[in-house]
Amino acid sequence: MPLYLALACVAVFSALDVLVRLRLRKVGEQSRPFQGGFFNHAKYLRLRKQHHWSGWPVYLIWTVWLAGIALMLLNLLYKTVPRHTGI
Repeated sequence: MPLYLALACVAVFSALDVLVRLRLRKVGEQSRPFQGGFFNHAKYLRLRKQHHWSGWPVYLIWTVWLAGIALMLLNLLYKTVPRHTGI
C-alpha cells in the first residue's frame, strides 16, 4: 500500500512540476531539463508576484516530494520485516 501511495506522490509531483515549468515558459523563461538543479523553483517564486501566480504549486511540490520519500522508506521497512509463520 505505501508503494502505491508513493507512486501517486511521484505522479502529483511530476504534474505540478510540469505546471510550474509551463508557466515559466509562457513568460519567456527558457530552461533546459535539470538546469540549475532538479528542484530549482526559485525563478517561479521570484516571478509569481509580478505575474499574479499563486505560490502553492511550489510548496505543494516540496510537500509531496517529502511525503513520497517517507512512503518509499516506509515501504522498504515494511517489506523487509521478517514474517513469522506461526510455528
